[in-house]
Amino acid sequence: MRLLRDVPLWLLCAAIPVIVGNCRARETMRFDRLEYIQNEFPGSPNTLVIDGNGQVGYESHSNEATPKVPEIGTWRMSLRADTMDTLRKLLDSPPINSLPDHWGRLRPGEDSRRIRVVAGSDTVEKLVGYREPVDPGMQKVIDALDQIVVEAQTHPLNVMRIALEQPSVSPDRVLSITLSLSNPGSEPLTCRNVATMIGESDGQLSFQAWPDKPRSELKSEELLVLSPTSIKDTSPDGNSRSTPACLELLPGKSISRLIRLPFASSTTGGYLIRAVYMNPATQLEGHPVLAGELYSLPIPVTIP
Repeated sequence: MRLLRDVPLWLLCAAIPVIVGNCRARETMRFDRLEYIQNEFPGSPNTLVIDGNGQVGYESHSNEATPKVPEIGTWRMSLRADTMDTLRKLLDSPPINSLPDHWGRLRPGEDSRRIRVVAGSDTVEKLVGYREPVDPGMQKVIDALDQIVVEAQTHPLNVMRIALEQPSVSPDRVLSITLSLSNPGSEPLTCRNVATMIGESDGQLSFQAWPDKPRSELKSEELLVLSPTSIKDTSPDGNSRSTPACLELLPGKSISRLIRLPFASSTTGGYLIRAVYMNPATQLEGHPVLAGELYSLPIPVTIP
């Protein structure tokens, strides 16, 4: 076996940078902060944030792209060490800064996904739209982040869920239906009072209805947009004359409101109907409130 003392000094010096370089090459990318931003709701995008220590926060302000999950709000969780290692390797092989994206080719206001990785004083930012094909390496990163979003949404912090229940239709085609707002999270949440959202320009509670038939057979003119004529508090103290601007949803609790919706006289047959809660304001009368657009699951109704 050849001893190191027999190796010329110049050869050892030349080999040291190579050895160090190879060690560094085997290290996976470490980041201080990773942000995954989807601009579905103007001014308040859906945002996933992952800290370098594995802490995850997710804020959703629109469920338009995921209508089967009728919730918006905030979720918190921690990633396992092996999941963090997998994510670091994904960002490093190939390096995310080398992956092609759609920067400079998106139209104004076009839906997109933004990935921002901060490591020390270095920041890598990628912008990906929906019109053009996505690079396979970039798609793997997006798929991994989407999966973390799905996992995060099993750990609600303060979240608003919306649902429609107990529909009934009078002979004069007026629909009475119960709107339920609930918070499945572990902390209280403040939202705008739906009773103050009839006919408002800065926030609305509306309803969409369409014939109950295959989507491929639907025509655009068959979509109906309905506005409530009355919203009644069904709680025991719901007869109070005051109508607060905000409602507090306590953890694990729900509130219900009875809604009346008239259908046009020409409307008959089976329909699907869903509620649309739309509030762009983050502050109301000095109180922080949940901003966003929230679509309920559709339920069937029959108009005589």
